[in-house]
Amino acid sequence: KKEEMELGEKTPATPKPTVTFRPMTLRVSVGCDVKVALELYARVDMDGCTWTLETNKDKQNEKVLVITCEKSECVTWPRIVT
Repeated sequence: KKEEMELGEKTPATPKPTVTFRPMTLRVSVGCDVKVALELYARVDMDGCTWTLETNKDKQNEKVLVITCEKSECVTWPRIVT
């Protein structure tokens, strides 16, 4: 079984973000603005990467973007990014 890593980022309810997965990078854009651009510590399996928008429990008009990535290899990452 492969391990996963998960991260969350607060985002406005609209417009919806665009999430781009690559084996060694992760990018989140809202409209033309790049909100997150990460070079990952190690490779992820792009077929095992997903994202969801969840309602912030404290602020109903705010969403939390939850990103889950499946690691290509079952190893402990000392950090998410390089």
